[in-house]
Amino acid sequence: MDSEMGGIHISSQVLTRPRGMSVSTQVHDVDDVIEILSGRCEIIGDHGRRFDKVRPIGEADDLSLTFFALPPERISLVETTRSRVIILQAELRSMLDRIPDKTFVLVDNARLSFARVMRAFFSPERKRGIHASAIIGEGCDISPDVYIGPLATIGDRVRIGERSVIEAGVHIYDDSIIGKNVTIHAGAVIGMDGFSHIRNEEGKIEKVPQIGKVIIEDDVEIGSNACIARATMTETVIGQNVKIDNLVHVAHNVVVGEDSLIIAEAMIGGNVRIGERSWIAPCACIRDNITIGKDVMVGMGAVVTKSVNDGETVFGVPAKPKGRK
Repeated sequence: MDSEMGGIHISSQVLTRPRGMSVSTQVHDVDDVIEILSGRCEIIGDHGRRFDKVRPIGEADDLSLTFFALPPERISLVETTRSRVIILQAELRSMLDRIPDKTFVLVDNARLSFARVMRAFFSPERKRGIHASAIIGEGCDISPDVYIGPLATIGDRVRIGERSVIEAGVHIYDDSIIGKNVTIHAGAVIGMDGFSHIRNEEGKIEKVPQIGKVIIEDDVEIGSNACIARATMTETVIGQNVKIDNLVHVAHNVVVGEDSLIIAEAMIGGNVRIGERSWIAPCACIRDNITIGKDVMVGMGAVVTKSVNDGETVFGVPAKPKGRK
């Protein structure tokens, strides 16, 4: 469907069902794995062994690809699995002589390599099109290859970049900017007002207007029912390749540095700055107006009341650097 919305041309197929939900059932062999891993692996065993699915090592059958990234003392799982193609750590090579009739793909990082193969061969095709029940505001600029799911609402003047996926029930408020290859899972809310109020001379509460916006940069993933508030006057920014889990709250004026992870039920207060490659663990609470440095780890359930230096690990209530009493 080609349409004009508020003077901005949107070219996108309106759907009652999403396209591209199937998962490949094609049969692959070990040489296909080598290609995906760009040859950065060592093969022990028959290159011709084939697989048509991925399974956990304890549930695999003889047509399953699996992996092993557990401590060496759990090697019995490799011996007993029915899988005939197993990705595992290269340092286990000396332990494989006693395990016949299997093909091993030895790599530096078994979990990462397995994820790459699984993504290449078994991920669902990316969905495309705008569902008929979605509501699109005026003046939007939406790439023609996005997916917008059932009952999603897109406010006025929203921009959504190429290959982005907006799942069912997502609400994106006016003036939000969504980059390329962004995934926003069901029920998330992007760009609602920040929680900003002042008591007046009589002690009554007055609202501070929230007239800024949210910018979601490229390759971000935002979990279900996460909430990201618009800035008071400028921008709340989620940096490139940030991953935000379900039920996370990000307040107004927050800036999250690229390649950071924020895990379920974390709460980020207003005006917080989070540096690149940081990890905010489940249920952590970061108070407003502080800075979290680069490469920081905030522990599970930590309450962070002071700024954190680059590279530090903090935990506890109130949070303190690791090793400091």
